[in-house]
Amino acid sequence: MTSGSAGPAPRYATYWEQQISQRQQRQEQVPEAVRGLGDDYHPFDPKTGQAVSAEQLQQCLGQRFATIERLAGEAGLSAPCREKIAKAKRVLPRLVATLAWFWHSLGLLVESLELSPDQERIVYERLLPGLYWQGAAERARYPSRSPNCRYTAAL
Repeated sequence: MTSGSAGPAPRYATYWEQQISQRQQRQEQVPEAVRGLGDDYHPFDPKTGQAVSAEQLQQCLGQRFATIERLAGEAGLSAPCREKIAKAKRVLPRLVATLAWFWHSLGLLVESLELSPDQERIVYERLLPGLYWQGAAERARYPSRSPNCRYTAAL
């Protein structure tokens, strides 16, 4: 047998390279999806400053959990790991309810100020998002890298 013969080795090498590549992609996607849960759980959109409704939050977080569950299935995680994901997902309705309560309470507070419609619009569209993201940026793990700083810098 000559050393230049091309047997099945290249085919197997390609297979294992693909497997390694897919595993690396999942390893990068999982932390991103988990961080995304925290990135999405805010009453204001970090890019636009627009208010996030409870329904919008439910949809965003639901998509994040769907991604995490898909990646866990692809990775073949153990039953205890999948149970931890399911346990975290069960908190989702409470997170959404907290945001609904936040908007209800805030609405009552702003209403009590008896502002004109224009003043109320400014409070909701500019003042509250700006104050929220300013405070969030101060509490951020890495304030200079926080995507939310983009909105407050635009104010």
